[in-house]
Amino acid sequence: MELQAGFVDGHLRGGRAGEVAYWIDGVPVTDVYDGNTVVDINKNAVEEMQVISGAFNAEYGQAMSGIVNIVTKDGSNDFRGGLTFYGGDFLSTHDDIFLNINSFNPITTKNIEGHLQGSIIPGKLFFYGNARWIDFKGAYEGQRLYNPNSVTLASFDSLGNPTTYILGTNEEFDTFINIFFADQNRITKQADIDSMYNRLRTNHTDGEGDGEYVSMDWNRKLYGQLKLIWKISTFAKLKYTIISDNVDYQDYKIITVITVIIQMEIY
Repeated sequence: MELQAGFVDGHLRGGRAGEVAYWIDGVPVTDVYDGNTVVDINKNAVEEMQVISGAFNAEYGQAMSGIVNIVTKDGSNDFRGGLTFYGGDFLSTHDDIFLNINSFNPITTKNIEGHLQGSIIPGKLFFYGNARWIDFKGAYEGQRLYNPNSVTLASFDSLGNPTTYILGTNEEFDTFINIFFADQNRITKQADIDSMYNRLRTNHTDGEGDGEYVSMDWNRKLYGQLKLIWKISTFAKLKYTIISDNVDYQDYKIITVITVIIQMEIY
């Protein structure tokens, strides 16, 4: 879109970024809160993209600056498909600044993409599917030296076998464990209180981690699309599309502390 005249950094004809309406296969997908798209699609699933920056028809509404209309690919009588994979990693000799930057693993960052199209009923009913998974690991890594959540709770199953659970492994399960543990193991003696806090102190100071290097600024994205096309006649088609995207991420923030000393002398 940046190659289109009048479109600069998400702004069309000098308007705000939230004043552009986005359509996918004739359906508006603009978020009414911030003006961005509700869902994202894989660029390889795009058949045609149209940017309307001038006067647009009455069928397009809730837009001030312009319209971005995206048409996704359709199926055909021929069965076609493909699978693509590539990976990579960051590599540098500045290991005094970046942890583990001098170790190279070609599949640290992964991108897997596949598509399949064809016909269910030749000449009448077609399908097209596309999926893409991106697992990006940034250049900033940390070493897991400590694991404050590694306090284990011992219990017994129905057969009398001992079982353990590490707090912090599952947030939803932690709630039930804490309620059960608090009810069954009420602390009534000072010695019990000291024992519990000593276990917590040990986990914070003695290094219960596994020493593995983990990414501090990562993101994972999963895009998916499934499209069914029914050719009613030469001039009419009925299309049913499912589009899904799931994004999970973690930001790495560097906090810089600046100390300003003001000295005043009064004579």
